[in-house]
Amino acid sequence: SSGISGFPVVDERNRVVGVVSESDVILHEINQQPQLVAKLKQVILPRTGEIRRKGGRAADIMSSPAITAREDAPLRELSQDLLQKKIKRIIIVDQNRHPIGVVSRIDIVKAFERLG
Repeated sequence: SSGISGFPVVDERNRVVGVVSESDVILHEINQQPQLVAKLKQVILPRTGEIRRKGGRAADIMSSPAITAREDAPLRELSQDLLQKKIKRIIIVDQNRHPIGVVSRIDIVKAFERLG
C-alpha cells in the first residue's frame, strides 16, 4: 500500500552497501520454510545463486553490491541499467556514496510521459 518495494542498506558511514528488495524478503521466507515453496525458489533465486539463511538483519538478506548512480546520471543510462540488469530500482547517491534517493521503473515511465 505504501508503494515501496525496496530500500537501501547503509554502513556506519551512511554509504550504500546493498538493497533489500521484495525478492530478498521472499527468498528469506522461502529459506525458512523450503518445503512449502520448493518450485518457487527456482524462479526467484538471486543472480549469484547464493541462498541466504540468517535473516536477522538487513545485511543478512540484502542484495549486494547495490546498483547505484549519481544524481546527474542521464535518464537513458538509468533506463538501460534497469532493463539490462533486470532490477526494479537504482539507488541515487551523492559523491560520498550517501543515498539521496531512489529511481524506480515507474519513475522512468512517468518521466517519459512528462517528456512527451
